[in-house]
Amino acid sequence: MNILSFFRRAKSRHADDKAVDNFARVARDKGLLPKQSAFDAALEDEARDREAYFNKIEKLVGVRPTDP
Repeated sequence: MNILSFFRRAKSRHADDKAVDNFARVARDKGLLPKQSAFDAALEDEARDREAYFNKIEKLVGVRPTDP
């Protein structure tokens, strides 16, 4: 592999990453993309479900379980 081809490929990859980041930023600013990712929304749902589950156990048993 030629050293110049390595740098050409790395520079291209950097430009592609920069273009994707710029597109995502503009799309969020214009309201085309959601403010929150699906992963973050799922984490919030999981935390809310865990809290509801612990509250139910506390109501039934009288002791709140510890979070592992």
